[in-house]
Amino acid sequence: MRIFLSALTICLMVACRVSTLESISIGICLPITGHFSTRGQSAWEGIKVAHAMEPHVLGKPVQLRLINTGSDPAGATNTALAAIEKNAAVALIGDIFSVNRVSISHCTEKRGIPVVTIPDPRMPQSTGNHALKPCSSDMEQASVAANLAIRHFSVRTAAVIYDISQEHSICLAAHFAKEFRQAGGRIVAEIRCRIGDRDFAGQINRIKLANPDILYLPIYHVECALLIRQARESAISVPVMATDAVQVPEFLELGGKAMESVVFTPYFREDFFKTESGKRFPVCYENRKGNKPQPCEALAAESYFLVLDAIKRARSCDPRNIREALATGPNDKPCVSENGQSSKPAHPLVGIVRRGTFTHFSNAHAWVGTAKDTRNPESITESSRLQDGSRVSTD
Repeated sequence: MRIFLSALTICLMVACRVSTLESISIGICLPITGHFSTRGQSAWEGIKVAHAMEPHVLGKPVQLRLINTGSDPAGATNTALAAIEKNAAVALIGDIFSVNRVSISHCTEKRGIPVVTIPDPRMPQSTGNHALKPCSSDMEQASVAANLAIRHFSVRTAAVIYDISQEHSICLAAHFAKEFRQAGGRIVAEIRCRIGDRDFAGQINRIKLANPDILYLPIYHVECALLIRQARESAISVPVMATDAVQVPEFLELGGKAMESVVFTPYFREDFFKTESGKRFPVCYENRKGNKPQPCEALAAESYFLVLDAIKRARSCDPRNIREALATGPNDKPCVSENGQSSKPAHPLVGIVRRGTFTHFSNAHAWVGTAKDTRNPESITESSRLQDGSRVSTD
């Protein structure tokens, strides 16, 4: 009862304070330092450009309250509380780090504050009904990867290397294994690693003993790049599949030539944006920065635009009204379904590293449909390429 009254008091305080504030505060929860700082800083750059495009809402300036969550879930909770209680944040955006994301979402759920998350595979069961995610489920990445492995690469055995410290990685690994088995494949090794690992000799020995046809690595970009590089140096030449987590320039820089032909399953494409401001974002970003935005920057920017759009349609800074408007989505088209996921039908992409760049192909389902009896990623047909030749260059 005491907890309920405390949460109710905070909600009433926030609702009353925002009506008298001269500006509207939005908390931005990102790891600016620590292991995930590359993606956190990338997301922050996207949000800053988005804020420059739309710095006001309801006639009031928008104040961004950057919260450096680092890699400490307890610290993330405390800083999120500070944003809500001291800065009167009416909504939060973030986090990149899955453990932080869950901690923050639990905090906001108790206080009725909406949070638009950067991709999380475990919603809303783990994060509550006030956590909303503007892109499709990460579980679809695992399904796409499993089907590509069976139908395009024509493999029958796979080894999965996952991060035991990250539930994001554990969930993807489990879903891939389930889908791969259902499609007729066999998982010959499930191998663990952890954030911060740099020497993968033990994992590589287990891969050699298992002798799989393909590797699936649902781990973050640093560990993924180092593991692949060391595997190639150890004469392991089987195809490698990764997730959207590798789609940052540092992955290519760390792995060098060993990253060539790595297949990955990105979540971002040009028709991803739901808001009108989001649709203008790539051009605005390129005009300001001189290069195209990274997927993480685009997703973070769209999260900002979704919050502002919800405030406009709610005509209110009351977090409860913002949450309802977020669920409805721009132009009265549902932004998220009843379970907190994106309601927009997913059209999963597939990508491959070629000549030091991330090359995207238009549709994973179409690519699977042109499968050949080969284990060579270079057999991917150029006809599957996006019409705009979408690439992420690291030059």
